[in-house]
Amino acid sequence: MPSFSWRTDRGTRNSLKLERPVHIVNININNLFDNLVARPVFPAIILFQMTVKTSPDVNGKIVRDLEEDIVFGVFHPKERLTEEDLMARFGLKRHVVRDALSELDSIGLVVRVPNRGAYVRELTPEEVIEIYEVREILEVAAAMRTPLPAPKEVVDVMKKIQGQHSEAVERHDLRRVFRLNIQFHREQFLACGNNKLVQSILEYAQQAHLIRAIKYSESGHLQKVERDHRQIIKAMLGKKRDSLVEIVRSHLPESRDAYVRAYTLRHGSRFPELRDETAD
Repeated sequence: MPSFSWRTDRGTRNSLKLERPVHIVNININNLFDNLVARPVFPAIILFQMTVKTSPDVNGKIVRDLEEDIVFGVFHPKERLTEEDLMARFGLKRHVVRDALSELDSIGLVVRVPNRGAYVRELTPEEVIEIYEVREILEVAAAMRTPLPAPKEVVDVMKKIQGQHSEAVERHDLRRVFRLNIQFHREQFLACGNNKLVQSILEYAQQAHLIRAIKYSESGHLQKVERDHRQIIKAMLGKKRDSLVEIVRSHLPESRDAYVRAYTLRHGSRFPELRDETAD
């Protein structure tokens, strides 16, 4: 809700909150200003200020669009993201673009360098390995805490999302596949009942967004992901804890290994030692 503030000649600060939304056009502002000046209780208005905040939906959309562009290689590692280009593309003010870049920095997709700008982050193999080690610890912990069999309403939601995921795979709509994959695993881990644990899982999964889509174009990979998701659902419908833990653990390493291999080929560096060679 917009707020209006002013200072009288007595030095008293007052504020007025409007009871309904105001369309920010010149005629409304002028009318409101005239009405305030005409009121005897405000003999001399010295300051008139109005603040309008950007819609969270607008900021969320630009963050999501840029995130997907980075994940799918529209912007390459270490590529500079200029505010002017993004302002022109999205038709938004500079402060909105800066807020979006700050959000991308906070989730680990962009690095902001003082006096130089924002650049797409490139994870090193060592960082990738550490991220996936933490992901395994957290996700296995969630699997150990998930009640088995899982509540029917939880599994039903996961089945519905997986059906949409399979349709997106068939249409080769990779961006929708990416988003539905995130939704599927969010529902999976929420079943553990520990919100702080789920929050940590989602934060580390987001750091892995630079990694996870690297195999999306590889033949057979998305079909493997579909099979894994169905195995997760099956395990959550059953009572065997070991089955759920095993599929959760084996679902992780494949994208990690593919990213590390691609990095070492690109930079001509030594391929680091990995703990396992199983299958995200």
